[in-house]
Amino acid sequence: MITDTQINAGRLAAGRANVIAGRQACALRQGHEGRSRRKIGLEFQRARRRRDGEHEKFLYDLIRSGAFGHAVNDPAFARTIMAGADVAGYAASGFPQAAGGVDVSAALTSVRPGIRKIKKLIQSQNLVPGQKNVIVELPKSGYLERPIIRFEGTIKIKQGATARAITVNDIRNLVQRIRFEMSSTVVPKAISGLVCDIIDNLDVAVVAANNNVVPTGAELSGIANSVTEKPFVLELSPRLTISDQNLYGIPYLGAISTTPRIVMDLANLLGSASESPFSAAVEGEATAELVNTTVKVDGWRIDLPAPVAPSATTDAEGNTMEIPGEGLWAESSYLLKTNQIDSIAGVSAGLQKQFRIPIGPMYSRIILLAYVNGVLDSEVAAGATGILDHTELGVQQVTTIESRFPWQFDSDYRNAYYKTRPKGVFVHSGIDQSGTDEDLWVTQDLGDFILTAFTTARANGEPGTRYELYGQGLMPISAPGLYA
Repeated sequence: MITDTQINAGRLAAGRANVIAGRQACALRQGHEGRSRRKIGLEFQRARRRRDGEHEKFLYDLIRSGAFGHAVNDPAFARTIMAGADVAGYAASGFPQAAGGVDVSAALTSVRPGIRKIKKLIQSQNLVPGQKNVIVELPKSGYLERPIIRFEGTIKIKQGATARAITVNDIRNLVQRIRFEMSSTVVPKAISGLVCDIIDNLDVAVVAANNNVVPTGAELSGIANSVTEKPFVLELSPRLTISDQNLYGIPYLGAISTTPRIVMDLANLLGSASESPFSAAVEGEATAELVNTTVKVDGWRIDLPAPVAPSATTDAEGNTMEIPGEGLWAESSYLLKTNQIDSIAGVSAGLQKQFRIPIGPMYSRIILLAYVNGVLDSEVAAGATGILDHTELGVQQVTTIESRFPWQFDSDYRNAYYKTRPKGVFVHSGIDQSGTDEDLWVTQDLGDFILTAFTTARANGEPGTRYELYGQGLMPISAPGLYA
C-alpha cells in the first residue's frame, strides 16, 4: 500500500530533480535565472547563441563553467580566444599559458591548443643494390607534421688488387635530394639531405634530432681483394610546419587532386667529398654498394577533419548564419616552402655578394651556408677557411635591418636553441624558444629584400668555395585543402 507520506515524498523528490535540472541547464547562462529552467542540448545552445551573435560569449561561458573540453572542440575556439583573451589563465596574446598555440604574427591565427598528434608507421620498402631513386607514397589520411626518414642497412666495400684507403665524408650526402610533393606542381620542399638535416633541425635544443650510425674509414678500408660489410643508420627529419607548436604550413594529405609522396635521389657511395658520403684514395679501384638496406618513413600525424574554411549563409528574411571552419583550415591554407634562393661558386677574397630574396612570402628564416673546398666552412681563421666576415639584411635598397658577424650568430643561436651553432651555417630568424614565433618578415609590400654577404681575405676562389642561400617562407595557396 502506498501512503500519502510516500506520495508526498515522491513529489518532493521530483520537484527537487526539476530544480536541479533547471540549474544545470542554466549553468552556462549566468544572469538569466528568471528564464524557463528547461534542460536543452549543447548543440541547440550553440546554434541559438551563434544566431544571436553571442558565439564568442558562449565559448567563454563554457570555459568559466569548467567545460574546457567542449570549448576546445568548438571550431571557432582559436578565433574566439585570439579576439578576446580576457579569461583567467590566458596570456595577453589570447592563448592558454604554456599551451600548444602560439601567435605567428598579427595577420595570422595560430593552431588550436589541445590537438592530438599520432605517431604512426606510414611506409617501408627495401632497396636493391645500385638503386638511385626512392619513392615513398604517402597515404591520404590526416595532416602530416614531420616525417622521420630512416635508412638502415649495410655498406659493402670491395677492394681491388691494391687496397685503397676509404675516407668518411658526411653520411647525409647519401641523399642527393629529398623532395616532398603534394602534386606535380606543389612541392613544399626540394633540397639535399645535408641541407634538410641542417635547416629542419635548427630549433631542436641541446641534442641532435637524428641518430646516425657511421662506420669509420679504417673499418671500411680492408685489405687487397677483400669484401668489407659494416652496418649504418641515416635519419632525416624534414619539418613541414613552422615549429612543433605552430602548425602553419601543415599539408593535408587528403586534398583533392594530390598524390602525396616523398622522392629521394641517392648519390654514389664513393665520390668527391662534397657529393658522396665516402671517398677512395684512388677512384675506380674500390667499389661500394648498399645491401640489406631498408627505408622506413615514420610520421607525426594529426587526425582531424578535412580543412573547410568558414562560410556564411543568409536566409530569405535577411538573417545571416555563420558556419565555422573545420579541421586545420587556417593552418593548411599556407605551405611552408623551403627552397634554395640562390648560390655562387668560386667565392674570392673580399667579395660582396648581394642575394635578392623573392618578394611575397612571409619568411620565418633566411639561411646562408658557406662551403670551403666542397665542405661546410670550419670557420677556423687559418688557411682558406673562415670566409664569411659578416652579413647585412636590407630592404628598399638603402635600409639595413640586421647586420651580423659570426660571433653574433653564435650568440643568437646559443640563446635561442641552447646549443652550439653548426659551423658554416648562418641564420637570420626571429624564431626562438620563448613560446611565440612572431617575427616573420612580411615582404608583400617591399620593393627589395636583399642579403649581402661580405667575404674575408682568406677565400681562395676555388669552385668548391661557395655560398648557398635558403629561405623558409609561408606561401598562401588558392583554397584550404586544394593543392591542384
